[in-house]
Amino acid sequence: MRKIKSKIGLLLICFLSCLHYSKYIPNPERDIANWIKNFSYQKSLAYEYQLKTRFVEIKCAGKCRIGWGEYVKGVWEYPESSYHFEYIGIKDREWMKKGKEWEESARGEESDIFSQIERVMEFDKFEYLNSEGNFYYFRFKPNVPFLDPARRDEMVGFLWISKKTFLPEIIWAGLPDSSVWWRVKISDLNRSVKISPPLSRMIEYEVLFDSTGPEINQSIKMLKNRLGLLNVPFKLVKMGKKIILKFPSYYQIDDVKEMLGPGRFFAYNVADDKSGAIKSVYFANEPRKPIYVSKQVFGSDDVKSCEIKFDNLKRPFILIHLKRDSEFSKRVAFELNGSVVAITELDNPQKLNKIFLYPDMRYLQINLLKGFISQPLPEVEIKMIAKE
Repeated sequence: MRKIKSKIGLLLICFLSCLHYSKYIPNPERDIANWIKNFSYQKSLAYEYQLKTRFVEIKCAGKCRIGWGEYVKGVWEYPESSYHFEYIGIKDREWMKKGKEWEESARGEESDIFSQIERVMEFDKFEYLNSEGNFYYFRFKPNVPFLDPARRDEMVGFLWISKKTFLPEIIWAGLPDSSVWWRVKISDLNRSVKISPPLSRMIEYEVLFDSTGPEINQSIKMLKNRLGLLNVPFKLVKMGKKIILKFPSYYQIDDVKEMLGPGRFFAYNVADDKSGAIKSVYFANEPRKPIYVSKQVFGSDDVKSCEIKFDNLKRPFILIHLKRDSEFSKRVAFELNGSVVAITELDNPQKLNKIFLYPDMRYLQINLLKGFISQPLPEVEIKMIAKE
């Protein structure tokens, strides 16, 4: 998982937050870029995949937890033969089924169809054609050199955006004569999807708290709560005064350090101008653009619970429930570990016991942020001990 940070400017985050309560009137030509971007921010999906060239046709179906892993099963069909395949891909590891056994290797394209889908749509202009039934219909220049490298400049792409979800549902790319083509159909957005490796080694880590930190039983409770919120498979063993955590081998030590990072989370009312500010805060990628804040409204200790939800445009957001009512200004900045991760705009200053934020992050990073808000940790040291 990548380090949590804001990736876009203040204007877009305010726009996303404001739309939470306003009626949305779609404008396909204007909104297509945001619809494509939001596609990668979903939690999960299922797909049907077909590819046809002069030499082979591939048909498969799969399910994907975006940014995490995929399960895919299908067939390669050649003129004289066919070959059935089954893959599981998680993070940077892949398992291919051979007979009744599974063979592990570095992850490749075969178990990462979602990345291929994203690359096909790596284009900065989509031409709106028309509104057709339940879809908005677009033409674009697809990134599909693998279909026919010699004729890549002739390729065309067509995209069907659902009027219900405002997300891609069908993507087609190929030559105008359909002699070679690629097609994906998307379904089952944001359902609970379980993808597990057929076999995996465990790696042991020792977790060291500072001498001034919580006592060991409290530390164990905090670790279990954080990892449970992140839905991470783990085993925890107490060995005297040592805390040992075991994770599947597809987690690297940097992943473990990130999951167990501190969670210094605060919400601030944004000041009208510099003169009314008590301090300035910043987005991680905009260190020269201060955001002046007038008051700290709440911190992690004031959070009762939080959850990830999707709005009517399928955009993920975090809904924070507070232990008591708090006074919010029209603009609220949320800071994690010294960097602003989102700004919410309200219609009016008001007293609330819950508030939403729209971080510009993929679902897995939003889930990590939720874990940081719900269960802060002090600074800890992580040491890899051994592989099982």
